[in-house]
Amino acid sequence: MRTGIVHTLEDETAWERAKEVATNEYPEATGSNYWVIVTGLYRQMTDYGTQSPHLAHDPVWRLTR
Repeated sequence: MRTGIVHTLEDETAWERAKEVATNEYPEATGSNYWVIVTGLYRQMTDYGTQSPHLAHDPVWRLTR
């Protein structure tokens, strides 16, 4: 379990599900490629990153970077 992005029991369930899907859908992925896939799936499952403090204040903050 990656402790940096998994915080709750619901997150833990989503993380385990992402690992399961990655194993079934991408059997050739190994090492860091596997974990990139798992992390990407997890973020899609949980809408990770939508809690950014920037989004609450300015919806177009990315345009100023």
